[in-house]
Amino acid sequence: MNQANCLDSFDSYAEWLLFGGHIAALTRPDEPFANPPGTPKISRKRKKRSSKNDYSPADRATSGFSTMYLFPHGTDSPLLNEESKRAKRFRRRFRVPYKMFRSICDDMTSTGTFVESTDAKGLPCIQLELLVLASLRYLASGCSFDLLEELTCVDEETIRCFFHEKFCIWGVVAAEEHIKLPSDDDSLAHVMGLYAKLGLPGCVGSVDCVHVIWDKCKAGLKSACKGKENDPTLAFEVVSSHTKRILSVSQYFFGATNDKTIARMDRAIVELRSKNTFLGKIKWRSFDRSGGVRENQGGYFICDGGYHNWECLIPPYKHQIEGSEEAEWSHHIESMRKDVECVFGILKKRFMFLKHPIRLHKPEHIQNIFVTCCVLHNLLLDYDGFDDWERWNMAGEEDIEHTNLERWAINRAANTNRTILEGFTRSEARRARPNNFTFAEEEDEQEDARYECLPEHEALIKRRSILIDHYEYLKSKRSLKFSVF
Repeated sequence: MNQANCLDSFDSYAEWLLFGGHIAALTRPDEPFANPPGTPKISRKRKKRSSKNDYSPADRATSGFSTMYLFPHGTDSPLLNEESKRAKRFRRRFRVPYKMFRSICDDMTSTGTFVESTDAKGLPCIQLELLVLASLRYLASGCSFDLLEELTCVDEETIRCFFHEKFCIWGVVAAEEHIKLPSDDDSLAHVMGLYAKLGLPGCVGSVDCVHVIWDKCKAGLKSACKGKENDPTLAFEVVSSHTKRILSVSQYFFGATNDKTIARMDRAIVELRSKNTFLGKIKWRSFDRSGGVRENQGGYFICDGGYHNWECLIPPYKHQIEGSEEAEWSHHIESMRKDVECVFGILKKRFMFLKHPIRLHKPEHIQNIFVTCCVLHNLLLDYDGFDDWERWNMAGEEDIEHTNLERWAINRAANTNRTILEGFTRSEARRARPNNFTFAEEEDEQEDARYECLPEHEALIKRRSILIDHYEYLKSKRSLKFSVF
């Protein structure tokens, strides 16, 4: 008996279900008699899209953000006058001036990141400017999307999707243009020229890692994300110039990863360490103690003592006699290395989203947000003109008197009961006063001796001695700048 005759033999719908008729209907929907006998064929309709926004365009036009900050096209906004009280309030609340806000909207439209269309109900799409204002306010204050819904009359889920899928994607794409290491002679001279005035020829920037608290860290990743901090964090390695411009941002790393491991995987340090790249081939000059010129090759970053003993990473000395050449040079390096630390403070104070524990589940979203904040930071630096150090008349500025600096170094050495005669080298000072050296310093020298067989460590020692000679020569000629900002 065939399938059709079997289905016709059932007397009722209940008997058809009892003997597996519903299974035959599911497995053979295209065959005849797929539906129960005597019932019409059921046609499945496609589910219609439903709009999440319960607000009308009139509601959005009368919202708080629209009435205070958005104006009809073709009219001059009173916020264009940056000296007005309203313009200053706008920058304080959204962290960017009104002109930059407009340029961000135009850039998102021109690059195709945002395309105007209609929603599920056929109504015009939500205004781009309103969504960008909500995104900037979210970064500036770290507020919830529910609060932004009250201010914009846009559903919180719509704002969330736009922020992650449109605004942060624009920031990642813009990072290719606004966050990059020097790749030509002009950009290299702009970064290295300022460091050369500060007694650090060949320096390309300062590097360090910053941690942001990941409040929504998964339970299985807490051991990998909980390092020196009390909370699970994500780490990013950042390179900045002396003008506080961000030159490189790494991918995210779990908080328990130390700086040495991150340095091996960061693209910026790998490029600087290689001898076949643009930064690895750069040449720079330095002076010896008698004023002779030396030719050197390969740039370097200044860092703290937690990095590798590599030639491209120059840290200060850990333990030196107060008033010695190494100690003075180390103090100078530490003051210059604080540039990247200041950048971290500026980012977390300017964008409160990074300062508070981040309540996002995906680390990729946190990385995109961090890169977007770095892009906005560089845009503000260009807008305010803080990166144009060449136009300043630095030759006529005296930042600190050299005589006072020398007197301060001698007094500090005397107060610590480690006075040394002027002109003594470190080895001569050790022979003259061996009791002034602590056991910790001797242990550090023994540790350094274990690395002397490594070519990288030997190159680091040689480069630091070259920089110390250059520093002492410029200081003797009163041509060294100790502070610029």
